[in-house]
Amino acid sequence: MSIINTKIVEDSKLSVNDMAYYLRQHSWQELPGQNEHLVVFQGINDDFGRPLLLVLPRKEGTGDELRHLAIALEMVAFLKNCSLESMLTQIQDFASNCEIALEPVA
Repeated sequence: MSIINTKIVEDSKLSVNDMAYYLRQHSWQELPGQNEHLVVFQGINDDFGRPLLLVLPRKEGTGDELRHLAIALEMVAFLKNCSLESMLTQIQDFASNCEIALEPVA
């Protein structure tokens, strides 16, 4: 994976809700009751048999929101073997084309 690129996330206006919805719909499980400010998603196992974890803020506007979104974007792009730009487009297209209302992270 590359160095955390918060600029692409900031420029794209990727939202926490869009990323969380994408993760939920693509086999990432939300772990219950971890923290009142953060939500943890568990994905597939790594090469050592440990589950991959992604952390997102529970609501928009937190100080480290861009960093968490950038890490999640990079992880998912790496796992899908595609560019950050391509993954970003897929996430935003998926969220905007869904027929049900987005479930907020909180």
